[in-house]
Amino acid sequence: FTAAAARNDLAARASAAREALAAIEALPRTERRALPLRVLALQMRVASGDTGERTLRELQELQLAAGTDAALLRVLAWSRLRALSGDALSEYIGALAQPPSTADATELVAFLQEREQARDFATLQELAARALPAFASQPDVARRLVLMRHRALTALDREQEAFAVALEMVQAYPDSGDAWLAYAESAGRSGDTFAAERGWARIAGAVPEGSDRWLDATLRRVALLSRTAGAQAAHCDLLARAGLYRERMNAARGKQLAELERENRCDG
Repeated sequence: FTAAAARNDLAARASAAREALAAIEALPRTERRALPLRVLALQMRVASGDTGERTLRELQELQLAAGTDAALLRVLAWSRLRALSGDALSEYIGALAQPPSTADATELVAFLQEREQARDFATLQELAARALPAFASQPDVARRLVLMRHRALTALDREQEAFAVALEMVQAYPDSGDAWLAYAESAGRSGDTFAAERGWARIAGAVPEGSDRWLDATLRRVALLSRTAGAQAAHCDLLARAGLYRERMNAARGKQLAELERENRCDG
């Protein structure tokens, strides 16, 4: 079950859950009534596709019985996120405590990652946005949720929305390299060359010169500038700095450098 869940193989996970559930049901009744085993059995039922009203009622009952047991609460959070769907799931996430418990936070992030791996981008972007207010005091988690939402909007070709989210990110997390990368890439896809160039310049200025990220940002920046301003000596200066690290470049990056040098007539 755990291995299937880790590789996001939902069919294998459901099959393993049914096997585990059969093994649990074969146990004596007194063992099956133990709270940890009831929580586990419910998780296996949810994983095997049983998300009916009886399952939801039992979820509520077990939530109360679990009290403050962190391990049980985490399993129940896992189960609830997968037992609910549609508006009910959105409402549940929107009603999370502020800040959420460790169990709820951990399982929510894992659930959204699962949705991303399943390419369920519409659900991902909606639920990530719904969850954000609960993490106002936890910026590290909030930033992860915003990045997930940005990737989902990008995958859905909702470029203007993705760019708006990226702009909010660099304003909220100005020291985040991931935020500036999302900003630069979204600006480029949205046709805002000025913003894209600003983003790549910010990235290049924040990392060690000659590093892979510096080379990537510098070449992307020069490519944008070349398209908008044409050949310029200043572009050649940037390319000359990048050329100092030619031996570290892979074939694709070396080819890009050579093409930009030709476009800008950097051979004199």
